[in-house]
Amino acid sequence: MRPAYLKFQEWFSPGEAITQAISPVLYYEEASKLSTALTMYIQHDWIRIIAAGDYVAVTQGLFELVSKHYAIRNREYRHRAGDTELLDSTADLTQEVFLKLSEKNRWQHYLDAGYDSAAVEHEICHIEIANIVGQTLRNRYPESFRLVRRITAVLKTDPRFKSFSASDKTTEVATRACRNQIYGLREWPINKPRKDDSLFPDLAKTVACRTRNTRRSGRGSSSHVIISNQELASLIAEILEAADSPIELRVIRQLVLPKLTLTDVRVTSLSSVLADQDSPGTFTELDVVDPHPTPEQQLCNKELIHQMELQVSDLLNSLQAAVNHKSRRWDRLLRVAWDCYFDSHTWSQSRIAAKLGISNALVTHYRTLFDQHVKTLALPFEHWLILNETLRARLVGLISALDSPVDIQLAASPLPISRDAQRAAKKTAVTSVMMPQVVNSAPPVTLTPNRPARAASANEVRRERFAVGSAA
Repeated sequence: MRPAYLKFQEWFSPGEAITQAISPVLYYEEASKLSTALTMYIQHDWIRIIAAGDYVAVTQGLFELVSKHYAIRNREYRHRAGDTELLDSTADLTQEVFLKLSEKNRWQHYLDAGYDSAAVEHEICHIEIANIVGQTLRNRYPESFRLVRRITAVLKTDPRFKSFSASDKTTEVATRACRNQIYGLREWPINKPRKDDSLFPDLAKTVACRTRNTRRSGRGSSSHVIISNQELASLIAEILEAADSPIELRVIRQLVLPKLTLTDVRVTSLSSVLADQDSPGTFTELDVVDPHPTPEQQLCNKELIHQMELQVSDLLNSLQAAVNHKSRRWDRLLRVAWDCYFDSHTWSQSRIAAKLGISNALVTHYRTLFDQHVKTLALPFEHWLILNETLRARLVGLISALDSPVDIQLAASPLPISRDAQRAAKKTAVTSVMMPQVVNSAPPVTLTPNRPARAASANEVRRERFAVGSAA
């Protein structure tokens, strides 16, 4: 194992020493062995530690400064972090401060410039740690960070406000931090009494929230204005009037930010590991499933629907060929299939025969014919659902084409239209609906209006059965 004390040049040379200096495992192992005397030695004699190249002592000293810094305490209190999370966060910030100082070669500068231990500790606490925490907050809460700085600038520059810090005799004005400065309206007397800070949130509830200004500004127009300076000054003035008391700057920030619409987005992993609250020590995997289909699934579904439309077209063509392209038999076949399988009302075979004006034997015949052709399709279960909806929509169009009358402009001739011409026109209208392509917007028509169906005779039944046998 390498000795704890290294030469200064070796400590900052790229290699194993710098890796060990920022390793959390080594840090905790070595820090636990430090005695009370070494802890006092770390807190007061920075120059001696740096000159000796004792990276373990420097890491321990930085950890003490980071954990006691006011900015770190405020940030961790705002997040309500636990002991383990607080320790890990402080250790990470300690490593970051160490790396920043090493990159800028500040350790050697402290020795060359003749810094004493108090000056080194003052610079680390008030400059380095504060800058790192500020940069972290800027990256994590970009809009809130910008609004906080704008609130401070408005209070200092707008003529409607003035500082009441001189009236507070508890601390010196020169030593008061910026966040503890007291502000109020200019027309108030300088000795106006202050109310307790816990009353301000309830008093500010009467102030209305502001609408977000989406006008873009800044470098590259990459950020929203959110609220203009004039509107921000009016909002602060309304809050001060509602509170009727001078307020510290940090409290004014806390009262103003909830009145604005801020979007401090934080990107997190959807598969992050979360601790189980019911059984400590165990972890559950967070897996959020998006219910929407992926682009690949959408393309596959579109292709599947197109294939089912082709299957339905082939099925209807085969059924029409089975009835020898006879319009009357085709009409009966479609209506029997609709009433037996697709109609929302449950029909018995006798009622279907009475409704269509045919015998029960013909209903059985057309139903068997439809079943035989459908069973020839070898499809998985998921495809049958899509085919069922596609066939339902196609049957609706076909039956509507058969029921709709045709309005054809006839020539001025006293001669009647032959029955063959009527059947040809009706066949053309039905075939146009069967095509899978987009049909014409004009409604399909027939030559003659519907007439009430009559009961089929025994000769007709025998002729149709003979035709089916011949086709087979």
